[in-house]
Amino acid sequence: MTIALFAYDQSLSKEVAAFLLDEGVEARSFALNTAAQVREIDDACHKGVLIFREHGAGETTGIVKKLLGDKRDLILCAKLPDAENRQLLIEEGASEIITPRSWEAEHVAERILAQLILDGEVQPDSCGKMLGATAVMRRVYELIAMYARVSDPVLILGETGTGKDLVAEEIHRLSVGKRGRQDKLMALNCSTLRPDLSGSELFGHTKGSFTGAIAVRQGIIAAAGHGTLFLDEFGELDLQVQADLLKVLDHNEVKPVGSNDPVKVHARIVLATNRKLKKEYEEGRFRQDLFRRIRGFSIELPPLRERRADIPLLARYFLSEWNEESDTSLQIPGGAFDCLFKDDWAEGNLGDLRSAVRKAATYADSIGSEYVYPLTETNELGHKLTQPTSPSVPTGKGFTITCDPSTEKWEEFIKRVRPLYFKSLLEVTGGDKKKARILSGRHHTQFYEYMKELDSSDE
Repeated sequence: MTIALFAYDQSLSKEVAAFLLDEGVEARSFALNTAAQVREIDDACHKGVLIFREHGAGETTGIVKKLLGDKRDLILCAKLPDAENRQLLIEEGASEIITPRSWEAEHVAERILAQLILDGEVQPDSCGKMLGATAVMRRVYELIAMYARVSDPVLILGETGTGKDLVAEEIHRLSVGKRGRQDKLMALNCSTLRPDLSGSELFGHTKGSFTGAIAVRQGIIAAAGHGTLFLDEFGELDLQVQADLLKVLDHNEVKPVGSNDPVKVHARIVLATNRKLKKEYEEGRFRQDLFRRIRGFSIELPPLRERRADIPLLARYFLSEWNEESDTSLQIPGGAFDCLFKDDWAEGNLGDLRSAVRKAATYADSIGSEYVYPLTETNELGHKLTQPTSPSVPTGKGFTITCDPSTEKWEEFIKRVRPLYFKSLLEVTGGDKKKARILSGRHHTQFYEYMKELDSSDE
């Protein structure tokens, strides 16, 4: 993937290009004040990106778009414009307008990369149920494909919510049919086990081996057969059970509690934890010999804050989930992704992002809006939408609209009423769109979309 990168600040442009190159995107830098470089833009550049740190990018946007021609899109990386200026920039040729969380080169590159990923320009952008096209995720995909071919245990490390279970599922899916592997995946969250019964759950037990053992029980390791066993949060197991697990991995056999007869183990074992195992064994909470045994085939999943460029792709997917469940067609408009880059997502990673999108979708659906503006800990945009600051404007007389709920659906009613509302709102404000937007409580991007609807209804 090659892009043409335009900027007045060539030092910033070169730093951004270096960051993008690390992600597999070649950025050819062009100085805006050197017209001779126009001839260097060739067919290898699939898209153009204009970095413009100040407001007033309209004229420059038009110039760069002419240089690129009609066949290449232009992404404008600039300060967040208001609704009217946004439309002007689009008319000048910007296909998308993005705003980084700061003007540090790394953050600018991160935001540009995110848009390229969202546009499908960086591949692969998925692996099984996992999504992401940042370099760190593409490396994870490579390791998954590599480790699926072997029978050794695989260790998955990562914070809560980074998708360790999805990695285990994909390793299993890719390994089915190899080395006699069967299509059988069994999973156990070790953090839910009682310490006194964890050995029985894992290894099984004989009748009468302890109080309450009224029958022979096969442990989950043996029950997995020739399939895959996923032991999630196995770092919670006590030291004795860890020692028994090490024996299973070393000898491919398990001894049920109360038995001296080993049972052959055929399953491939995948282990996952959110603990820092090196620190755990240094502090005596994890066996060093077990750590050394399982660390050979390990995959460390990055937290979301270390792959922010994947956030828009993930947010769009989570919204598509919501749309499918709710039979809606909500969408995240241009400009609404920017705020998601400011959050660290440190508590639940993917889970937090999914919750933010679903919360915003719930709000949008409840007010009959087709646009979703995700909420985060550092972005209270959705709440501000419902609590606008009222400007000093005359009060309108209002109007009455009738409807028959037995024949008209909610979506149809909203579509019919909305143009009337905004037309009346403009009358109240004397045509002042800025005051009208504040009164409506809509985000500027959403407000302008409604203005376009109003123009269409008047034609």
